[in-house]
Amino acid sequence: MSSLYIQDPWSIEVLIKNAFLRTKSRLLSYILLQLLSSVVSSIVLVVMLAVGVLIVTGLIMAGQQIAAIIVGLLFFLFIVVVSVYVTSLFQFASIKTVITDETITDTLKSSWKLLYPYLMLTLWQELFILKLLPLDIFTFFIIPII
Repeated sequence: MSSLYIQDPWSIEVLIKNAFLRTKSRLLSYILLQLLSSVVSSIVLVVMLAVGVLIVTGLIMAGQQIAAIIVGLLFFLFIVVVSVYVTSLFQFASIKTVITDETITDTLKSSWKLLYPYLMLTLWQELFILKLLPLDIFTFFIIPII
């Protein structure tokens, strides 16, 4: 009876063993993708901050403080949007790296196509968690009722 239990594909031992083997086989690709993510995100952030500081400093030196404040706020918003986009791309690519047997470059290329739905899912999830969806107030009362 115990040999039949081990042969069961849904037994916890088989599932853990398969998950460990899958993770072990894709671990190097996952670590390389995380390092690439850190490097690319850092470079993008430093370059955008440097450009923003130069533009705002130039406007302040020209005596246009209000324009500098507006441009600075818009550039800060742009930095946040680009950072979320780049970070989401690498998060989605790291998920695909563990799941599929693609190389890192193939994973990044195929992740571009599915990034927009992933961002929308993340946005809706955050709105749901923050209770900002219109009908989400009903879910607030589910737990106390049960």
